[in-house]
Amino acid sequence: MKLKNKNIKKICPLCDRVIPINAPQSVHHLIPKSKGGKGGSTVLLHHICHKQIHLMFKEKELAKSLNRIEDLKNNPKLQKFITWIKKRPPEFLSRTYKLNKNKILQVLVIFTIFFSFEGKKQFLTYMTL
Repeated sequence: MKLKNKNIKKICPLCDRVIPINAPQSVHHLIPKSKGGKGGSTVLLHHICHKQIHLMFKEKELAKSLNRIEDLKNNPKLQKFITWIKKRPPEFLSRTYKLNKNKILQVLVIFTIFFSFEGKKQFLTYMTL
């Protein structure tokens, strides 16, 4: 029979902060299950850290080049997040917003305004990103 010591502090290997017992936590498959990682190596992360990984990277990229925690920590895309999250308390939660995974969402808005100038019909088109 295995005895679990509940007093052992769990540390998130991505942000190096303690994972409190009452904080949301997630098991991250270093190779995604969809890419053959079922039954493979896993790490316990803060839920917010886990969500950020999957918001920033496609499964194929995780399986191919980001399948070690060191690779994730050293990735420039994640370093900004890691720096930011380290300043938050270990139980910190935040909403994350997904914009079409790995793509910058650009919205092109075109306004066409009809106006009359000296009795002549005029159209003005305005574009913004």
